[in-house]
Amino acid sequence: MRELARIEQSLGQLDKSEAHFRQALEAWEQREEATHPEALATAGMLAALLRARGRVQEAEPLQRRAAKGSEAVLGPRHPSTLAALNNLANLCHGDGREAEAETLLRQALDAEREVLGPMHPNTLSTANNLACVLRALRRFEEAAELQQQALEGKELVLGADHPSTLASVANLAALRRANGQHGNAEPLQRRALELQRRNLGQTHPDTLVSLFNLGSLLRVLGRHDEAEPCYREAFEGRSTTLGRDHPSTINSLGQLGSVLWWQGKTPEAETFLRQAAEAYAQTLGSKHGKTLTSASTLALLLNARGKYGEAAKMHRFALDGREAVLGADHPDTITSLGSLADVLVAQGKLGEAEEFQRLALERKDRVLGPVHRSTILSVNNLSNVLRRTGKLEEAEQLGRRAVAGKEELFGLDHPSTLASLNNLSALLRSLGRRKEAEEAQRVVLSRKEAKHGPDHPDTLVSVHNLANVLQGMGRRDEAEELQRRAVEGRERALGPAHPDTLSSLSSLASLLQARGRHQEAEPLHRRAVEGREEALGPDHASTLASCNNLANLLHAMGRYEEAEPLHRRALEGRERQLGAAHPSTLASMGNLGNVLRATGRFEESEELQRRALAGKEAALGPRHPDTLVSVNNLANLMDAMHNPEAAEALHRRALEAREATLGPTHPDTLASLGNLADALQRAGRLEDAEGMLRRAVVSKEKKLGLAHPSTLLSVSNLANLTQAMGNLDEAEELHRRALAGRTKAFGALHPDT
Repeated sequence: MRELARIEQSLGQLDKSEAHFRQALEAWEQREEATHPEALATAGMLAALLRARGRVQEAEPLQRRAAKGSEAVLGPRHPSTLAALNNLANLCHGDGREAEAETLLRQALDAEREVLGPMHPNTLSTANNLACVLRALRRFEEAAELQQQALEGKELVLGADHPSTLASVANLAALRRANGQHGNAEPLQRRALELQRRNLGQTHPDTLVSLFNLGSLLRVLGRHDEAEPCYREAFEGRSTTLGRDHPSTINSLGQLGSVLWWQGKTPEAETFLRQAAEAYAQTLGSKHGKTLTSASTLALLLNARGKYGEAAKMHRFALDGREAVLGADHPDTITSLGSLADVLVAQGKLGEAEEFQRLALERKDRVLGPVHRSTILSVNNLSNVLRRTGKLEEAEQLGRRAVAGKEELFGLDHPSTLASLNNLSALLRSLGRRKEAEEAQRVVLSRKEAKHGPDHPDTLVSVHNLANVLQGMGRRDEAEELQRRAVEGRERALGPAHPDTLSSLSSLASLLQARGRHQEAEPLHRRAVEGREEALGPDHASTLASCNNLANLLHAMGRYEEAEPLHRRALEGRERQLGAAHPSTLASMGNLGNVLRATGRFEESEELQRRALAGKEAALGPRHPDTLVSVNNLANLMDAMHNPEAAEALHRRALEAREATLGPTHPDTLASLGNLADALQRAGRLEDAEGMLRRAVVSKEKKLGLAHPSTLLSVSNLANLTQAMGNLDEAEELHRRALAGRTKAFGALHPDT
């Protein structure tokens, strides 16, 4: 009966095989010979089958029975006992219990080396298994030594094409991938896969493992389009040979979803990730670690798609499960705290987000230490939240701590250190300390130039970032020179169609647009659209962003008939890819509404603007910055429709909310202040408007500087108002100041000048 079960298992007839293994085991038990070596061997075989089918909870008692029984009957150093120990260790390893697995494997390996000899196939297989456990524990040097010994021994004893040898080749490739040696890993992985396909067949479990691992390696290398077919074939093969509910099949499904996400195929990715999360919950239970990890991954995708309510629910599910199973201080639990905080930020619930980020940081400080890399990540995340809430001084302290921590951990020139220094630069910009922001950004650039050279892609990222800093400071000549350097350098280093090249191209186009050089900006925006369509696809988020940018330019040029279809394309594409409630979709809705307002189609515009506003209020909350953009858009529409009461009420709402959430001197607050003043002026309430405009001018001068474009806009508006009030001397002085400032900043031919 047992031999029949083994034949059926080799033929993939797993249900029949399991039934016959159980009948054979029951026969031994009925004869009251449950501890007979053959009965114990049968228990071990049934356990191995159940483990292969993903039913670890059923397999473990049988495997422990086989190991303890063999030890009692045959002795602790008998080969059958050692094989049972090995199988129990592999079961623990598959269930994530690496410490127990290591203890069992070391016990088996020491005995096998003495009893069987160091070159016996069983000894070599145990060494291979122990190396896999050490790899999971990230003890790469120990793992590499054992893995190499196992491979060399199997090649000598079994031959280079033996299935066990090929398994060791694949494991060595996986070890090199885990240790960051990707270039060395790929040839080994392809060698193992090619030989396994030839010797074992396309759908053999070992072949499918290698296929899956090759997909994982290609994904790490950023070759997602090559990884996708590997994951698809692995999923289909495992579905046939192992069943749809086997953990390995579910893992293939989840990884396929993730690689589709990386390629921007988010609707299909969401479908697969949902299926994986549901399958893990049904197969392993709602509290299993793989179930919780799958739920967390799905939540991250939902967050990216703007489905914040569902994302928050999934992150809370993962957080609650991890707290119950792992404890409040486990790193995975703390990671869930941070992930939930990220969703809350996206929802505009900054107070809750701050609370969770503080809790995550406090626990990491206590559990991991103040300079652990994960702790420093939380420092950085809390700094970003505090920056959003206007607590800029504390945010700066944390930003500097992040830089110092990464310098200690990684060194001055490490990419992660420079990324934190870049974040600190952005924070200093928010504080209005633009000179310090520029200095920090120049430090980043100089370190990258020294390490990589002037044309390295990492260096060009910093060139691009410094250009953005200088543009914000109104130093547009310098900014343009740097953006052109970034474009040209990326074209040489990466090619004209690379996404980073197109990103710099888009930024240069936006800069030229801001400078009023619309004719120069237009071909660059069009090239960005065409390049992203070809490289990423017509519905990729970046492609749609470029459509939006080109439409905004055409709107600014008064070419509304050309702008409208591009805005509609962006809106329809974002609805398909991101969903109707995603902030980017709602932003496109508002942009289309603005074009319709410009063409006098007020009713259509109002419908879109109110839909955008309602969507943002539901998804983000009434005081979220993006919501207030829609409030402002609707207010401008009310102005155009000659509804001054409604316009004033909306401008006041935007102003009050921005003062409360961002502070009285935030640039967005000052923009609302100017908008309300304009509305009051159009309503004929000149004295009320004057007070607000003067406040806007003074605040912008302090916050942004005398020559900032936004400051000069308010100066020009105040000049118009004082002229309307009959204060001609002051009006002339203000007009001259605005003219001189704009001529210097934009040039004499800019429309604002």
